[in-house]
Amino acid sequence: MEMHHRDTLFGSSLHAIHRQGRDSPISGNMSFPSPLLSPNEFLDHVRSLGLESIITLFQHYQQRPFPSSPGGRYDTSSTQEWCDRMDTLLVSSDLS
Repeated sequence: MEMHHRDTLFGSSLHAIHRQGRDSPISGNMSFPSPLLSPNEFLDHVRSLGLESIITLFQHYQQRPFPSSPGGRYDTSSTQEWCDRMDTLLVSSDLS
């Protein structure tokens, strides 16, 4: 899967979660911190729920590579390594 596409898919999920946000109930009276505005609080909340696979994916997503070469290009080696690891995490979370 191409880096931009993977980043877009996971990032759009975070934006959807962010829109739900701390002040918007998901069901009943449940609310949670925004993963975009308060990533540490979000991780603490997810940990309190015992959702380890989400924690691992979220932390890996936060370490995603950014364009660093002239012209907005990604470093091929580090980007491929990051993508391979994300693929492994996504597959293993689907199987558990």
